[in-house]
Amino acid sequence: IMMDPNKVTSILRMEPPTSKRDIRVFLGKIGFYSRFQKNLQIMAQPLTKRLRKDIEMGWGVEEQCAFNNLLESLAQYPILRHFDPKLSIEMRIDACGIGCGFVLGQIHSDGFHPTMYGSRQFSDREKLLPPHDQEAIGLGYACKSTESIIKGYNVTAKTDNCAVCHINKKTKLSPQMMRVALLIQEFDLKIVHKRGTHNKDADCLSRFPVNPPTNIGDNIEEQLFNITLNSSEPINVSASTLELTTTASSGTDSEVFQINGGTINLKKLQQGDSFIKSIRALLELGGDFEKREINELSKYTIIDDVLYRRSDDRNPRLLICVPKELRADVLYACHDDTTGGHMGYRKTLKKIRERCYFPGMNLYIKNYVESCRECQTKKSLPSQSAGLLCPIKVGGPFEMIGIDFLGPFPISEQGNKYLIVATDYLTKWVECKATPTCKSWEVSKFLVEQI
Repeated sequence: IMMDPNKVTSILRMEPPTSKRDIRVFLGKIGFYSRFQKNLQIMAQPLTKRLRKDIEMGWGVEEQCAFNNLLESLAQYPILRHFDPKLSIEMRIDACGIGCGFVLGQIHSDGFHPTMYGSRQFSDREKLLPPHDQEAIGLGYACKSTESIIKGYNVTAKTDNCAVCHINKKTKLSPQMMRVALLIQEFDLKIVHKRGTHNKDADCLSRFPVNPPTNIGDNIEEQLFNITLNSSEPINVSASTLELTTTASSGTDSEVFQINGGTINLKKLQQGDSFIKSIRALLELGGDFEKREINELSKYTIIDDVLYRRSDDRNPRLLICVPKELRADVLYACHDDTTGGHMGYRKTLKKIRERCYFPGMNLYIKNYVESCRECQTKKSLPSQSAGLLCPIKVGGPFEMIGIDFLGPFPISEQGNKYLIVATDYLTKWVECKATPTCKSWEVSKFLVEQI
């Protein structure tokens, strides 16, 4: 059992202090956890010496080693504990002019122990916001980062900003706080005030943010889906149309496929896909084909060793043939991602059809969208409201009856294999008769003799 690296990355990647004030902030965090970890104060002595007035600010090998050892100690047991659903949950949040940070932890028998750390930098626009908006951004960032842990549990969020404590009570909020107020509605949060002098762990993370800003840039469509061949000559697939800006030059093996900032070798993955390999073999080797097979193969083309398929539109476009290994990533980019919007099956299918192709994509996309957890928990069923009951008005017994045949059954000794049934709409009285056939004259005879 070991700590999840994603939950302690904000600690392990923290930049060294650059001033005595930064050292003092960092040591404040160390002092808070010194009661849980032995020798933390001893390990911090090289940094503590730098706070003396007669010693100038400096940073050498001894200070760097002490700083690294302290970071590793903060990210290890017994300070960092695994999440226990039986214990109360506490989230500490803080923000400053350059970033925000949070510490998610629980109250154990020996006091508060963190479960997860997080911090991120503010964008240039966010740095201009007032302090209460920045604190609200930190609250929203903490909730979304810990969503898989805190959703469904009672959580106490502590902040040193009084305005954020009343974010769910005020009727007039800034646009930024309004967005955060809507975001946290899905969580069971109790926001309380905590003095900044008692919130040093989150304060330290906010002053040394690690992760970059999470804002989506101005060109959202290009961030949604991007394909690049020979990195210097891109082919961009935007959110609305496929734009082939240039064809890649030959003589290179650097074909690259990018999804949400991740870089993948598309050429290599296509070579490992059985369907794509079979199409490439038919195109390269040739042979005698039927007319239907020729029409289908004519839709495929190879450009710089990458297989494409022409769309069936009136104005054909080249679509990337996606290997099996990348299909889930493509679905995530076009459905689950920030700019995906969790659209329905038809809109998601249309979006992907404009960009790429793979066999059986209709059923694959349908199953993916219908099994999306976010869509199932947050979307209402697109069904019409139930209509009013329309009872049939009956004035008296046997004024209206319903008749139908049942069968065929195994033939009886009398040669009957059907059963004619009549039910009175008012009294629900039932009359039955066995018949050898289900002809109309059998119905007439039944009505005359028994009804």
